[in-house]
Amino acid sequence: MPSARRSERVRAFGRTFELRSTSADEWIEAVTSDDMAGVFPGMVRDSDAADLFGLWHTLPDMQRRCINVARVATSRVSGREWFWAVNLTNEALKSWPYVNGMLIRQGVRTDSTEFADWLDAAFTLLREVLDKDARKAFEARLRIVPRGAVGAGSPRPVMSTRADLVMFAAD
Repeated sequence: MPSARRSERVRAFGRTFELRSTSADEWIEAVTSDDMAGVFPGMVRDSDAADLFGLWHTLPDMQRRCINVARVATSRVSGREWFWAVNLTNEALKSWPYVNGMLIRQGVRTDSTEFADWLDAAFTLLREVLDKDARKAFEARLRIVPRGAVGAGSPRPVMSTRADLVMFAAD
């Protein structure tokens, strides 16, 4: 059973912003946008947009703050680490006609499915066609934090470098 549609709240700049309740198709586009701007400020409700843009020039590090808020929002909505959700989305987009077609045949439509549910379906579909070694490599790719994403306030995950992947693959 699909999860109930809901909106998410994120705290930024001393106030709470509510994000629009959207389906997987909007989240797919948002998380793959430059600097995740499609998530934040992109998904801020219209009623909050004026307040957010009024703050834009008051903080010198607004871009970095928006990226961090977008990552938090993506983690909350996906139920996973933000980079895992972004990486899986990018993996699915590499073979979109196949992935989307197979998911549609199974009744999973991006326009009516929550992002977290779509991620589950896409992960299962992509993983089930792989042999053991390819599965390990696929799962390792999902755990890689994008270059430049680790910084203050962003803990470095266990599998974030090529050396970590090589060690993992050797097991």
